[in-house]
Amino acid sequence: MSGIRWCLVATIVLGRPSLGAAETGPETTGFHFLSLGAGPRIEGLAGAGTAVSEGADALTFNPALMAGSGGRQVAGSYFNWLEGVRSGYLGAVQAWGRGALGLSVRSLSVSEFGNVVGEPEIGQSDVAVALGAARPLFFGLDAGLALKGLRSSLAEQSATGWALDAGLNYRYVEGWNLAAALRNWGPAIGYVDGVDEQLPTQAAFGLGATFGELRVDSEVVWENGPGSHGAVGLEYWFRNRLALRAGSRLGTDSDDAMKPWAAGFGIRARRGLLVDYSYRDGTFDPSHRVGIRWNFGRDDTGRDQELALSPRKFYRGALDKALDQAMVNFPTDLEDTVVVRATATHDAGPVIASIVVERLREWGLNADARDPEPQMSEEDKQRADAALAEAGLPPLDSLPALEFEIVKSDYRILRSKRARFVGPRSIDRSAEVHLAFTLSSAGETLWTSEGRSEVVEETVNASRIPPSPGYPQASGTGSEGTQLHPLVEPAIVVGIVTGLAVIFFTNRDVAE
Repeated sequence: MSGIRWCLVATIVLGRPSLGAAETGPETTGFHFLSLGAGPRIEGLAGAGTAVSEGADALTFNPALMAGSGGRQVAGSYFNWLEGVRSGYLGAVQAWGRGALGLSVRSLSVSEFGNVVGEPEIGQSDVAVALGAARPLFFGLDAGLALKGLRSSLAEQSATGWALDAGLNYRYVEGWNLAAALRNWGPAIGYVDGVDEQLPTQAAFGLGATFGELRVDSEVVWENGPGSHGAVGLEYWFRNRLALRAGSRLGTDSDDAMKPWAAGFGIRARRGLLVDYSYRDGTFDPSHRVGIRWNFGRDDTGRDQELALSPRKFYRGALDKALDQAMVNFPTDLEDTVVVRATATHDAGPVIASIVVERLREWGLNADARDPEPQMSEEDKQRADAALAEAGLPPLDSLPALEFEIVKSDYRILRSKRARFVGPRSIDRSAEVHLAFTLSSAGETLWTSEGRSEVVEETVNASRIPPSPGYPQASGTGSEGTQLHPLVEPAIVVGIVTGLAVIFFTNRDVAE
């Protein structure tokens, strides 16, 4: 490797003066391997992870975000940049009570090198071990802390120290959060024969926002030494299998060794297993990062909360209550098959008839659902009975018939709204059932009853209501099953890919 590249390694990657350079005094900033990030997911977002990192990544970018991890996650990643520079990361987060605990190990190694003629080549290695904890506080606010032990070896000298990370995360509404983090705060660290170097302390403020399957993180970061910059990252999940990521830093020095933009993708190989990759261009060489995340005891698809009741199941709850009320004293000593039918044609008729038949069979009765009986005159009925008699069949009304009148059957969306204007769409819904029953046999009424029930459910996330075919279909102010136009998702994907290509060819230094 040429001398200029090793100077770059020493000054940019390692954060220390190159060999043979003059000492710069006690304000030198070092240990920049702490700013190299963690897994490829956040790297693919150009490091914008203050508000959207999760699991093991959260231990690096904002420990407060571990509080929402749930279950257990183990993550590992590998990173290479320039010749002989290698970095690895291994982290784990475990849910603990209302919060979570995390542990991570980060290492950076540089092969032996030298840029001064006549001096022996030396090697470099850095290690950071972090232990963190997070828990919810109140009103949607989470807090987290992480303590890191640091050790660096250069030639035959070593330096040890510690650093502290702290973070806050306010869950404004589902999918939207405000976050703040203090990273790498601690005392200056120096080698035995060298000057103390300030840590690359960062103060970051971020906003995470969700628009359907698109996740956005925008943040502002102040770093001890370089000053302040901004960052924006986008992550889009296509059919919950493939994640496309892109991001860029804003306000950074154009002469930096790393280009401000980054891109990457993630693949959900199977439930609980995700494979990630990120790419970032550089003045000399690009950097590649690969990683794997294992999730245990939680749904890694981003749909951790349980699904709400489908329209059919929600309606069934109201129907069951009405039947419980109506059929308390139903005679259970009937020997013949009970014919169950509605008194008139209704969309809910087949649904109600099949459920009533289920109940009767559970009680040990023979039951069969039939279509509503057509209106017949007495003369037509006599002719029909005569025809049945000639065929050796019983007359029409010889079997006990359980008929029900559908006085009211309704599934309704009462209101559709968004929490705090930006949250996911939620609905209020109701289901009402009112039935009147008559049991008759051979023209004689044996039993009558009625049942009525209304169920109301408020603030249900519309995206978590699974569809159900058939009856009932929602009526009212809107439908919970509204889906995007089938061309929207492909258009978004094409737009993201096109944007990545434009960013790449706009920012890449062709001469280099």
